Amino acid sequence: MTEPTVLSLTVRPMASALGAARHRVRTFLCGFGVPDDAVFDVVLSLDEACKNAIRFSKSPRTIDVTVAFDTDAVCLVVRDHGVGFEPPTIDTSQPPDPLSPRGRGLFLLASLMDDVRIDRDRGAVVIARKTVAR
Repeated sequence: MTEPTVLSLTVRPMASALGAARHRVRTFLCGFGVPDDAVFDVVLSLDEACKNAIRFSKSPRTIDVTVAFDTDAVCLVVRDHGVGFEPPTIDTSQPPDPLSPRGRGLFLLASLMDDVRIDRDRGAVVIARKTVAR
């Protein structure tokens, strides 16, 4: 396995900043020939994790994003500096209520990525991994 190549970003905690972050991550992954479907999954997961950080962290500090790529996987880490929360168990066999205005972000993350972990460490840290078949 080769040494992973890493992209690090800081994202302002506002929805208007997410477009630039999505574009940077998409460009980064496409530059390595990551298949379009995997790029889509990682970029959507980034978007959902950042939206959750903006909505729930209650922090004015930037959100730290790291995307690491190696020969067979992409690892996405999204860290906020807010209040943190007790991570729920994510059950992808039980879709969220389609009439609820909330509750889809973590479900989407767990459905799109191969492995998702949420830690509390002076805020919330979302760590998601996607295996890439090229």
